[in-house]
Amino acid sequence: MEVKVKLLLMALVIAIILCVFEGYQYFSIIGKYGVLEKEYLRVKQELENLNRTHQMLLANHTRLRMDFLELTQSHEELKREHQQLLINYTNLLSKYRTLTSKYQALVEDYQKLSEAFNEPLSYEESPTINELIYWLTFEDQTDKIAYSYPDFICGDFAFMLALHAKLKHWDMGVVAIFGYDEKREPFAHVFNAILCKEGLVYVEPQTDDVWWYENHKEITEGKWYEYPGKGRIYVERYIIILRYD
Repeated sequence: MEVKVKLLLMALVIAIILCVFEGYQYFSIIGKYGVLEKEYLRVKQELENLNRTHQMLLANHTRLRMDFLELTQSHEELKREHQQLLINYTNLLSKYRTLTSKYQALVEDYQKLSEAFNEPLSYEESPTINELIYWLTFEDQTDKIAYSYPDFICGDFAFMLALHAKLKHWDMGVVAIFGYDEKREPFAHVFNAILCKEGLVYVEPQTDDVWWYENHKEITEGKWYEYPGKGRIYVERYIIILRYD
């Protein structure tokens, strides 16, 4: 009997101990649950914050991407405009250089013409006949001017050619003859004369004809002379309008 009581007491003690232990474990679990619940709520809040941050970053990324695409498009447009402006600048620079070159050439021509009109020759040169013919044929343009009565006639051609020759430092004169042809038709004409290295030669400024008479002698009054394109002309008067030395 005593043994049964002892066993029951022992079982009771063991049961009480187990209950106490299980109660301890229960409260321990409850405590851990509370901690875990707080941690869960904290993590949940952080996750929500992260989600909001992610959404904000995603929106910012989308906006930045759109800005990037717009900037890329603007960059391409600016690049094309820059290339076009560079082409325009290069063309304008080329035109500027061309115009500058032409301007400088015009200034030089103006200075030369001003000297020819207003100043005597600083020195004189005498061309050969071949040099004269070459200049008339390939350089001087007086013969290209259209004859226009009474605005630009034989005398104008002659004085124009004499001024052009002055730019070469050639002393070219202007002469006139009055007379008649073989049909007794009156004849009056103005042309040029120049002393070349070979002697005196005459120049028709409207056609660039160059000729001379026997031994390069000067025309004298009271004689017949062959004039290029006009036939034989009897010279009654020979006038030196602009001297040739």
